[in-house]
Amino acid sequence: MGYTEEKNQRILKLQLEVNQATKDQAKAQSDATAKANTLTSRTTIYDQDVQDLSVSQANLKLSETAIGTGESTQAVIDIANDSIANLYETVMQLVNKANETANKAVDAAKSMSDLAGQIDKAKTKNKLISDLLMADAKKGTADATKAVTDAITALTDAMNAASMSIKLYNSLAATNSQLELVTVELTDKKDGIEHNLSEINQRNQKKTENALTEKDKAASASSEANNELTKQTARLTMSIAALAAANAAVSQ
Repeated sequence: MGYTEEKNQRILKLQLEVNQATKDQAKAQSDATAKANTLTSRTTIYDQDVQDLSVSQANLKLSETAIGTGESTQAVIDIANDSIANLYETVMQLVNKANETANKAVDAAKSMSDLAGQIDKAKTKNKLISDLLMADAKKGTADATKAVTDAITALTDAMNAASMSIKLYNSLAATNSQLELVTVELTDKKDGIEHNLSEINQRNQKKTENALTEKDKAASASSEANNELTKQTARLTMSIAALAAANAAVSQ
């Protein structure tokens, strides 16, 4: 084989290398672009999953706070119910005392009225009975009547207080009943809000973990593809340079 023919063979071989390097570099470029697009897609999915997880965690936290608030309120109501029960017992004692006092006042007023009547009758028959005694009897009757008024007012106030304590107790009982219903809706093991939110949160947690795994895989694949692209680009550059050098040598 002559020198010229050997050069031509070498140039041909270098040209084939350039052609192959060009194909390999184009393939590496295409693969790197595809891997980069996949990484972008996986990153977008992961970011959205992280956002969804954050929302589901916040919702679950809110439900837990609501449950805690409901339980605390029920505890306060239980204490209040005990206090109101004690208050009602005290008020009823006042009612009984006021009633007893009112009865005594009425009896005293009746006695004073009877006494004043007897003195008045006696006065018509016996002029010696002092007018001052009559005045004192009438004043005693008036005082007794006022005592009855005061006693009945005290009894009415006590009864109103008892009525209010009953209404307050019933109101707290109704509130407690409503809270129990809401708490059941929150904590029911099958259909409760907290249960459903917990399931959503668990799914989002798993989905986020899977998305992170896929994103990491895509990042690794993209890195490998970029390394291969760099390698093939360098190979193509060297092949082109070698071919150019060989062509230059032949033309001399």
